Formats: sequence, structure tokens, C-alpha cells
Amino acid sequence: MPAIDSSLKWRILVPVAGLLIVAGLASGVVAYFLAKNEASELLDYQLRQLTRIVATERFSVAATALPPNDQDTDVEDDFVVLAWNRDGDLVHRTTGAPPIARPTLGFSTVSVGDARWRIFSETRHQVQVAVAQRLELRTELASAGALQALLPVLALVPLLGVVIGWIVLRS
Repeated sequence: MPAIDSSLKWRILVPVAGLLIVAGLASGVVAYFLAKNEASELLDYQLRQLTRIVATERFSVAATALPPNDQDTDVEDDFVVLAWNRDGDLVHRTTGAPPIARPTLGFSTVSVGDARWRIFSETRHQVQVAVAQRLELRTELASAGALQALLPVLALVPLLGVVIGWIVLRS
């Protein structure tokens, strides 16, 4: 009887382990993409809020660029702010900002040279203000957050596999 008992255990354990792996992979992929999408939406919200804060400033033709960043920060990781008057003249551009053309209002994605930028733009006080962030940085941030959301799934699937295997083989 031990051979039959052992065979039955393995006939139960192999499909259950296979289902666990498939379910773990599926839930991991779903968790990753949901978290990445959520992070992207959060970054868009951040762009919108920053634009609204900056748009409360009064820009004029005499507006000057912001001072250079601290040495501890990377210019590529910064937001850039641009502002145009009602005639379409650029009246403000932060240090390190690329020559982004006047964008459409709301969200847009533009290419400047070899870089792509996510922009939110709105008009306040007859000035169009746009805040932009490198798309590469946004993707990097969203992916990093999504990977962190995936860690519990990656930890639980092997743990569940060990527990299920132990239960089936012990019975």
C-alpha cells in the first residue's frame, strides 16, 4: 500500500503545484501592471498639482530662470517649468529645461531631441504654465513601485508551495 499512497500524494501535489505557479504568475503580472498604472496616475496627479501651484505665480517678461540645483540632485530628475504669455512668447523657463514648444492644455507627451517628456499645462492669469518631467524617469519610478508591490506575491508563492507540499506529503 505505501507505493499507492505515495503515488496518490504525487498525483495530487504535482497539479496543485502547477496551479499554484500559474496563479502566482498571473497574480504577479496583474499586481505589477496595476501598481505601475497606479504609480503613473499618481505622477500625473503630482504634475497637475505642481502646475497649479506654479500657476499662482505672476510671470512677466522679466521673469528669470530658477537658480541651479543643489549638487546632490540630478537635473534629469527634476521637473521643469515653462510659461508663455497670451501672445505665445516664452516668459519663463527653469534652468536645464529643454526647448519644449508651447503644449496643448492638459496632459500631453512630447519628444524633444532624444528625450520624451510628460507635460501638464494650464492657463491662469493669461499665462500658460507647463510643468514637465522626463518620461524615462516616470517609467523608472513607476516600475520601481510596481516591483515593490510584486514582492509579497514573490514571497508568498514559494512559501505556499512549501506548506502545501509539506501538508500533502505528510498526510
